[in-house]
Amino acid sequence: MNFFKKKVIIKINLYSYHKKYLNIFIKNLNFFIKDNIKIINLPLKKTKYTVIRSPHIYKKSREQFERSTHKKVIYITFLNKSSKNIKELISFINENSIGLQSKIKKLNGKI
Repeated sequence: MNFFKKKVIIKINLYSYHKKYLNIFIKNLNFFIKDNIKIINLPLKKTKYTVIRSPHIYKKSREQFERSTHKKVIYITFLNKSSKNIKELISFINENSIGLQSKIKKLNGKI
């Protein structure tokens, strides 16, 4: 018998241009998993764009836009190697991540 259960840790990187979508997704994820979640907030990244308003001779007339990217990293630990739970989690993330970009990485173990 194996008395030591191996932990499976999954890292999820979430990116969004709207903070509201991130918060809604994390609330749904907390209801789905309920424990063994660690959420890390990453700094806000702002990118600024400057566009010339007139295409011809009015170079001094410019318009500026700003886009902010919100980021969060979520670590989820499973105590045993149940591939069924991990596959359910991946399908949950793919179905409910509307307005988000997500990257899923498994840190140890095999699916």
